[in-house]
This record gives sequence, structure tokens and C-alpha cells, in this order.
Amino acid sequence: MDVENIYDELIKLIIEVDDLGAVDVKTAQQLKSPFIPKSIFKYRLGQYSKDGICWDIENLKNNAIRMTLPEDFNDPYDSSFNISIKANNEIERQLLDQIIYSPAKRSMRICCFSESIESMLMWTHYASDHKGFAIEYGPHEKTSFALQLWPVFYRDELFDISKYLTRIKSSLIPILPALHKAFDWKYEKEWRLIMAGQQGDSFQVPTPKAIYMGSNVCPDVERDLKEIAYERKIKLCRMSHDRNKFKMDMTLVENSKNN
Repeated sequence: MDVENIYDELIKLIIEVDDLGAVDVKTAQQLKSPFIPKSIFKYRLGQYSKDGICWDIENLKNNAIRMTLPEDFNDPYDSSFNISIKANNEIERQLLDQIIYSPAKRSMRICCFSESIESMLMWTHYASDHKGFAIEYGPHEKTSFALQLWPVFYRDELFDISKYLTRIKSSLIPILPALHKAFDWKYEKEWRLIMAGQQGDSFQVPTPKAIYMGSNVCPDVERDLKEIAYERKIKLCRMSHDRNKFKMDMTLVENSKNN
């Protein structure tokens, strides 16, 4: 099933309000639910600080993920949108940024996941050139996780929010542009955990279904991941590169403390 098939209806459900001013989020969640993958993957850098702490490892131990402000992402257009108010000069542009664009980006926190564990680009960009690792989660294993998970739609133009401004609760305006990214990012096959407001830096997730070590995994990361996998009985795999195709392979690592 292609999630693009529900785009128009999903956007419509998010923006519609009833007589009480309540957004029909429940129906929107029911619409997207069949399209949520059985597994989603979080790529991790696996880098250690000068104090020897790797927060990616610590979060894994605590079944937590870090929520990030859109302005901190590597895509300068992330969660951006178009609006039919044109700035005629630099002062007006700055006012629009201060009054509309910046507050919208700061009114939510996001964590990004992918449908794919075999993307060489994802391993390169988000797992420190294959030196890091990735974590597999089952979003349906925790109800609140799936409810706040939304698909990303890839487009050639910024999302035009102008026609929705009079029909939507202001607190949900950021969700709409957060579901749109430039077509160049389509390889990420992204799903996003989106939490409106300043609800903290972390979110509790289910116990991982599996952990995947990069093909060039850092020895310290490998040591810690093996220990975690052994103690918590989590499947551990090692990624490698196919010798005959441009393809990522994986091998199950024996779940032994001495391995």
C-alpha cells in the first residue's frame, strides 16, 4: 500500500474542525494506521564524548529517543511552509520570520525514522559513515507511539499553508509543514514522531526488535551493543556490503557474551 494514496484525505482530516473546535485527529490516526510499517528504523551516530559517554547508547539502554526541534535538522527547509504574505524588504522578511515562521518551527519536537535498514545513504549520512548503528522498533507495540507517528510526503514545492489559516487550530499548524519535505529526500522513506509543544527532550519507546551494527562499526560501539543485546536478549545483526551488487546485507550475530 502506498501512503501517497491517503494524502489528500489525511491533510483534510488534520485541518478540519467540528463545532467545538476539536480537530478530528482520531479519524486521521485511523486512516494512517494501516500504512504504518511493522518495523521502523532509527539510525544512530554512535559517537562518544570526551568523557567517554555515548548518548545514543544511553538512550538505547533507557528505551528512549531524543526529540529535536526542526531548526536543528540538517535540512534548512525542514518544517518550512509557504504563505501568501510577501515581504517587500528585509525588515518585513525579519518580521515574518519572528512572528510566523520561527515560532511555528519551535512549537513542536520531532524524531525521524526510516522504513529501510538497507539504505547506503542513510548509513552514510546518519550512522557516521557506517561506523554507527541502527535500531529496529515495532511502532504498534506501544499505542501512543503509533498514534503520534506520521508519514512524510515528498514534494517539489513548499507546503502552502495560506488557505488553511482560518480553518485550523493554531497549535496544529506546525504539523502540516512537518509532513512535507523536498523530493530530494525521498530515499529516506521517513516516518516522524511529532509532539506539539515543549513536551521534553525524550520519549519512551518499546524495547527494540533488533539492533544493527554498521559495516565499519566503531569497536567501542560494538562492545557496548553486544553487551546490551546479550543482557536484554535483543537480536543483533551486522551489516555488510554485497560483493556483486550495490546492496547492503546483514548477518545475525550470535547472542553470546563472549562473542
